[in-house]
Amino acid sequence: MEVEPLRLDSLVAELHEELARAGDLAEACSVVLERAAHAFELPRAVLVAGSGAGLRGAVWGLPGSHTGPLIHDLAEEGSPVIDLIEQGGDPAVLPAGSFPPLK
Repeated sequence: MEVEPLRLDSLVAELHEELARAGDLAEACSVVLERAAHAFELPRAVLVAGSGAGLRGAVWGLPGSHTGPLIHDLAEEGSPVIDLIEQGGDPAVLPAGSFPPLK
């Protein structure tokens, strides 16, 4: 899915302003995920970010899902999410089915 360059520039500028007001990484994740979900018309999504304090993240469009337990499940030893974050490199968008089912 592509976004027009002008729309993308505007989105990035707005996102930058909102991130500057975020109180912590978890809030920043929520801001980014909400913007991306709206911009790309995503019905549901999960954003996970690694920090010195561990994983932080946000969920979108998953009624009844609580971020804490979800991120905990994704952070288990041997998780492909942890492997991706630790490898660093370019961000990746992975297709459905790339991760094991959540508990």
